[in-house]
Amino acid sequence: MGRSFSHADRSSRLGGEASPMLMEVLDYGEKLLPC
Repeated sequence: MGRSFSHADRSSRLGGEASPMLMEVLDYGEKLLPC
C-alpha cells in the first residue's frame, strides 16, 4: 500500500507527462515480482 504513495509522488515530480508510461512500467514490474 505504501507503493501508491511512491507512484503518486513520482508522477507529480515528473509533471504528469511521463506518469502514464511510468505507471504502466511499474504495473508490469509488479507482475514480474512475487510480492
